[in-house]
Amino acid sequence: MGSAFGVEAGAGCFEGVFEVVVGFAFVGFEAELVCAGVERECEVAQGVDVVFEHTGAETWPGSIAALKKNGRLVTCGATSGFDARTDLRQLFYRHLTLLGSFMGSKAELLDAMKFVESGAIRAVVDQTLPLYDAINAHQLMENRAQFGKLVLIP
Repeated sequence: MGSAFGVEAGAGCFEGVFEVVVGFAFVGFEAELVCAGVERECEVAQGVDVVFEHTGAETWPGSIAALKKNGRLVTCGATSGFDARTDLRQLFYRHLTLLGSFMGSKAELLDAMKFVESGAIRAVVDQTLPLYDAINAHQLMENRAQFGKLVLIP
C-alpha cells in the first residue's frame, strides 16, 4: 500500500523471518520481534521508513523495532489487543512519529479503489483453497501461518 503513495518501505512477517520491502526487493532486518507470539531473531538492516500496523498489541513491539530513525508508524487497528506497550525512549531517541488513522469517508474509499483498479495496489494472496478446505484456511489464520490473503473458491 505504501508504495502506491511513494513510500519506499513496508514490512511483514512470515516463515520466521521479518522481511522488509524496499522498493520491489526484500532485505533482511535484525531485531527480536514478537511475531505470532514467538520471539524471532532476524537479520540486520537499517529499518524502514513506514510501518502500517493494523494488528495491535501482539505485533506492536516488532513494528516499533522495524522503524529506522525518523520512521513513522501508522496504526489503524487493534485486532490482537489494544493495550500495546512502547518504550517511550525509542520515540525520542529515534525521532519516531506515531499516527493513528481510522476509516475514511465513502468518497475516500472510492478514491483509494482507483489504486486497486490501476494495479498500483494488489492484494497479496498466500493460497487459493477449495471451499471444502475452509477448516484448513481457518487453522492457517489462527496459527498465522500465511502471509497475505487466503481465497476460498466454491
